This record gives sequence, C-alpha cells and structure tokens, in this order.
Amino acid sequence: MNAADATRELEEIANAGDDFDWQSGQLTAKWEGAPKGFEAVEPILRFIKKHPDVDYGTPGPLVHFVETFPNYEEKLIQSVERQPTPNTVGMLNRVINGKHTDAMAGCNLCSGASSRKPSS
Repeated sequence: MNAADATRELEEIANAGDDFDWQSGQLTAKWEGAPKGFEAVEPILRFIKKHPDVDYGTPGPLVHFVETFPNYEEKLIQSVERQPTPNTVGMLNRVINGKHTDAMAGCNLCSGASSRKPSS
C-alpha cells in the first residue's frame, strides 16, 4: 500500500453515509495486514480535513487505525497546525488526555494544554 492507494480507497467510501463506519472498518482491517501501513496516516488526516461532515464514529476505525502507529502524533500535530478540524482537534485531545510523547514537546498548540483549567 502507498499513500495514493490509501487516498483512492478513502475517496471511494467518502459518500457511504450511514455505512461509512462499517466501510472504513473494512478498509482499515485490510490495511492492518499490509506492509507500510503507516503510509496511510497522512492520507487519512487529509481525508478527515477534506470531509469534516462525515460521521467517523466515536472515534471510529480510521482514528483507531492511526493510533496504532508509534509517533503518529507528529503528523497529527502538523495537520492541526495547518488546518484544524473538529475531528483532528478531537484526535489531538485524545493524545493530550492520554500518553505524552516526545512529539508533544514541540507542539505549540499543546503547550500547557493538559495543565490548563477549564474556563467557567
């Protein structure tokens, strides 16, 4: 698998509607067995940015797939810094609330986020 294949396969299911969660689960199951699965991370983030109104699930197969890769956080941070969407910001929130990695140290968006008190 390469980035172009991942992009093409994602676009094929973009208009799946209520079936998107199931179809994206089938797609990520196929990708899990493929060599170079990490190459799908950037296309997934671009797809999420391009299709902000898709119901990805909570958080859904695409997010779970991305989260299986060590160091995906760097690509996520770059994506959020370029153009944040509700879904990519939600993914970043999962990172902030979960484990902290070296990639988080360089994240201007995240600096102090986990220690901030919510505003009332």
